[in-house]
Amino acid sequence: MYLNNLQSTVFSLILVLFIGFAACEKTSRVELLEKDYKGVFYIQNSSYRYEPSPFVLQLKNGKYSFIPGLNSPMRGGSGSFSVEGNQAIFRDENFWTADFDWSFIFNGTFEITNQDKYLILTRLNGNSSYIYKLEK
Repeated sequence: MYLNNLQSTVFSLILVLFIGFAACEKTSRVELLEKDYKGVFYIQNSSYRYEPSPFVLQLKNGKYSFIPGLNSPMRGGSGSFSVEGNQAIFRDENFWTADFDWSFIFNGTFEITNQDKYLILTRLNGNSSYIYKLEK
């Protein structure tokens, strides 16, 4: 009987510790520094097949400028940005004509993830993910 009570106590203690550690999942805040980032844009899970294309993302004083590389499907964008937790919100402030796919404007809410020497910005667009891999 003593062994059963001991086993029950140990099991309860392990269960409480496991739940405690699971509840304390560490979420690290990812920061976008105000600087010029070089990176590569690509689309995942899309019916379109674009080659990864280079870009420059300039961040300064809460403003951004996105400069696509040559032959990129991206159109650019500039305006204001903010970071809330692990999300970056870019608000394009340009006037655009309606003769192209507006999803190629750098604009909207992006999930920020940290991956080795890169920051990854991901924006969902239907069944596709627009991924911007920034060199730190």
